[in-house]
Amino acid sequence: MKTVTIDQVMRWRPCSDYPRKRIDSLFAGRESLSWEDIVALDISTEDKLWALLREDFIPARELHLLACDFAEKVLHLTDDPRCAEAIRVKRLWVDGKATYEELAAARDAALDAARDAAWAAARAAAWDAARAAQLAMTVEVLRRLA
Repeated sequence: MKTVTIDQVMRWRPCSDYPRKRIDSLFAGRESLSWEDIVALDISTEDKLWALLREDFIPARELHLLACDFAEKVLHLTDDPRCAEAIRVKRLWVDGKATYEELAAARDAALDAARDAAWAAARAAAWDAARAAQLAMTVEVLRRLA
């Protein structure tokens, strides 16, 4: 079973929430930690994923495929076909059936789709906020007239 040492974790350059002293504490005197040890740590899920999603534990090919799996789990949040196409091309690339250029083009298209979706969500939120403010102002006028 693959394990990591304190020095390896420090080379990953953890955020300021994890200075060496805290890493030492998490290792609790152990020379190394396995993936199972990391899953059992009393840290956030996000921080566990930060530690585990590395070639120290998972081979590069599997990390790429896992990224595709993660993306497919949230694909329902958009109806833009560029996102699904990027995942399809990434899977082809992992199997050597797409070029890096094809992968980059699909990635860029998916990023554009994500940006478009984010802007649409921001515009919708702004519109909702504006409408809420308009309703509050309308209610004020109605109260004054009553």
